Amino acid sequence: MSKMNKRALIVLNGEIEPALPLVKREDYQLIIAVDGAINTLLDQGWTPDVLLGDFDSVSDLAMQVALEAEVKVIHTPDQDFTDFEKALRLPEIQDVTDIDLIGHSGRRLDHTLGSLYAAISLADRFKFRLIDPAGTGYLVPGGEMLPLKDQVDNLCSVLGLVPSIVSLDGFQWPLQDAEIGGLNKQSISNIIVSENARIRVTKGAVLVYLPRAES
Repeated sequence: MSKMNKRALIVLNGEIEPALPLVKREDYQLIIAVDGAINTLLDQGWTPDVLLGDFDSVSDLAMQVALEAEVKVIHTPDQDFTDFEKALRLPEIQDVTDIDLIGHSGRRLDHTLGSLYAAISLADRFKFRLIDPAGTGYLVPGGEMLPLKDQVDNLCSVLGLVPSIVSLDGFQWPLQDAEIGGLNKQSISNIIVSENARIRVTKGAVLVYLPRAES
């Protein structure tokens, strides 16, 4: 990570506990807990810098501990935007370049999809990684390329979150300016065969998902 980069971790109120061992507190200059995510974070010994939400799922004890720990508490009762969308617009995040997201999956599908589309709308502003217990996702907007180093023999899925045009180099099933997403097919469980594999997105926006190898 470059000295100029500032990385943030945003924790949503989904499947948090299994994903926490996959990230390190010292890797982040800013940690934001969204609503009830604070309950699990505190239980696991993590103290965020910011707690944001309408607090309908925050326990009284968690709120008390957060206040005593001088966590910045921001009440956002406005229902026109999700708490994740509000987190992405906080003043504290304006100088952030890289955002890791956990807790986005594992509960309600509508919340998971809502978080994906909120993130993809800002993928030209932030570099997003979505970390869950089964793997890691990367959001890649049109006009960008994602290199995949040291991934030979690993699976990789590329899903167009909107109609997209992509090229896959170094894959068992390569693509060249292919249309994916929308009513078109997706690339699911493709196999990386080159040390110099890469994904180029000419148009649209895609989720690149790398399943974690089973131990």
